[in-house]
Amino acid sequence: MIGRGDLFEAIEYLRREGESILARFVRSKPDVAYADLRFEVVFNRAGAAVGGEPRDGSESESAAYSISVHVADRTGPVGFGQTGVEIGDTVTILGGGPIGLMFVQVARAIGCNVISVVKRDGQVEAAKHMGAHEIIQTTKVPNVVDAVRALSPQKRGCDVVIEAVGKPDAWEWAVDMVRKGGTVNFFGGCASGTRVQLETNRLHYSEITLKATFHHTPETVRRAFGLIAAKKIRPTDYITGEAPLSRLQQVLRHMLNRGGDIKTAIIPGH
Repeated sequence: MIGRGDLFEAIEYLRREGESILARFVRSKPDVAYADLRFEVVFNRAGAAVGGEPRDGSESESAAYSISVHVADRTGPVGFGQTGVEIGDTVTILGGGPIGLMFVQVARAIGCNVISVVKRDGQVEAAKHMGAHEIIQTTKVPNVVDAVRALSPQKRGCDVVIEAVGKPDAWEWAVDMVRKGGTVNFFGGCASGTRVQLETNRLHYSEITLKATFHHTPETVRRAFGLIAAKKIRPTDYITGEAPLSRLQQVLRHMLNRGGDIKTAIIPGH
């Protein structure tokens, strides 16, 4: 079993080496923003196996992943907590990436009725695995908003909608999907300078609450460890691939194509 010092030393090694490779990669791709990929590397390095330890859901793997699962705690105690989600609420989550899937898993654990809105075939299967009660694939329905509202109680709209895509159309969908008096959490941040169009009459007279959740605190990180300890978040569900540090540039290219694994663990020393 590795010690905590060994774990953080390995993560620091990945930080130095990974960010150096990432910076060189972005310089070679003028159309790719550093910030667009940096979070992926942060996540991957925190989820990496350390010192050749087996990647079998062991304690070392869970400890490593917990450093980044504060993101899941932002979706849970921070994201859901600030949003006011309650047991029995109908919650729609827009996005089938790692963040969206974490929202699905935590919402299901809370006791919500979960609707997942995704785009790709692989995300449909992942959302099922994470516990979504209903799944809408955007490419399979004529109107995404109508499809979501049709699944809500009395077709009135959802109690809470979480936007975890970071796209203007998804922000606008989220507002149209929520019920009167409901809450929208714009968790997915759009690119700087992005504008969206929202119907002010609906926002005002339907008393819709709009929120955004970004950062975490030491307390939310501690609660993230608790989510893993209680097995409400399963680290191995998200780390679906691995690669040596020497292949980081290939992994980044793969991410740009939006294909393959949910998260790829970069293994140091290979």
